Amino acid sequence: MILKKDLQVDPVAGSITVTGFKPSTDLAVPEFATHVNFGLACVSLDAENDASETIYTTPAPMVINDDVADLTVTLSGLPAGAGVKMFYVLVEFFQEVNGELYELRSGQMNALKIVHIE
Repeated sequence: MILKKDLQVDPVAGSITVTGFKPSTDLAVPEFATHVNFGLACVSLDAENDASETIYTTPAPMVINDDVADLTVTLSGLPAGAGVKMFYVLVEFFQEVNGELYELRSGQMNALKIVHIE
């Protein structure tokens, strides 16, 4: 389990929220990670018409620290297509080296999870 707190999904707003989020303790942080990114995507899948559309958030890595705040990630819009809508959350870790962020590529700690289907 990477995220140790519950997140709330608002499918109408296209957002997720983690209330009272403290990165240093609410995450299982891999060795060498200095930053984390929470990504959100919504896929509209219309199997009958062989159509799909996906909307992603823009990556915004944050420092892994002891600050406590509500974390909200919101899509810029929702897919317009008909069909089933699936919301995915991506948690990925980065290491800062000489002012540049590098994704930790081991794959052991990055996670993608379906959090809501409607």
